[in-house]
Amino acid sequence: MLLDTSDADSSIRHLNLVLQRQPNHAVALTLLAQAYRFKELWAQSIDAARKAIAANPKTAEPHLWLADSLRLSGKLADAPAEYAQYLKLSAFDSKLGGRLNYYVLGSLFGMGKKKRVAERDIWNDYHNIAYYGLCECERRGGRLDDAIGDCQRALAFDGKDFFAHYSLGLAFMTKAQKTQSVAELSPALVHFRTMVQLAPDVVEAGYAKTNIQAIEKALK
Repeated sequence: MLLDTSDADSSIRHLNLVLQRQPNHAVALTLLAQAYRFKELWAQSIDAARKAIAANPKTAEPHLWLADSLRLSGKLADAPAEYAQYLKLSAFDSKLGGRLNYYVLGSLFGMGKKKRVAERDIWNDYHNIAYYGLCECERRGGRLDDAIGDCQRALAFDGKDFFAHYSLGLAFMTKAQKTQSVAELSPALVHFRTMVQLAPDVVEAGYAKTNIQAIEKALK
């Protein structure tokens, strides 16, 4: 409930009380990894996620928070394997509902999602996060075709993810620059424009506007 109301500090305090009594409580460790991730306490999130995985290796969610915290702390080489493991373990079949095992039944605070959601929506949101994370690792590593594919997958789960639109625009634009091809400029323009429409006030929107102007000039 505290996670659902974006009260990460209180959530962390209560989760640590649980862990004082049950140090290997997989659910508490998973939620603690998530809370630390949104507090941008990457090392603590990584530690909690690894402990959660050790306590219950078949649970998907700690791999997601581990991957995200690895990526956001600059460990881009280590994060993709954890994203992939999350996606493998969270494979969803509606006929096998028991495989769906999410612990957070509320919002993904800190990700711009402040609504109560059903389990299926959480699965969509988490898959969006995983594919976006893969896209960013690949884009920053220069694997542009892989990045484009995974950002497109992220948007299939959440078409209003403005960061995925922004990263996809960057991937297309970078590929155009590297290949000296104008074919990628039009899709880059579409995604930058969409990003600005969805989130005109974030810092990245300013960069997107600059890129839009550059692309429009190049396409004239």
